[in-house]
Amino acid sequence: MTKQGHYLQGLSPFHLEKTPSFNIAPEKQIYKCYGCRAGGNAIQYPMGVEGYTFVEAVKELAKETGVPLGIDENT
Repeated sequence: MTKQGHYLQGLSPFHLEKTPSFNIAPEKQIYKCYGCRAGGNAIQYPMGVEGYTFVEAVKELAKETGVPLGIDENT
């Protein structure tokens, strides 16, 4: 990833490519691939890349950032 003004730009994790078409807007917490038209937010990213469900993505992001969810993890 390289910084391009306010954005980060790099190769897409959604498809093979030779030139960067994947952009991240950190302050908006969104991403967009202009090659395959994939786009979304911080929760949709692990859903698309890792194949997580919504709940799995939220739990994984909470674990990575150290944010307690305040729910029973066994459910």
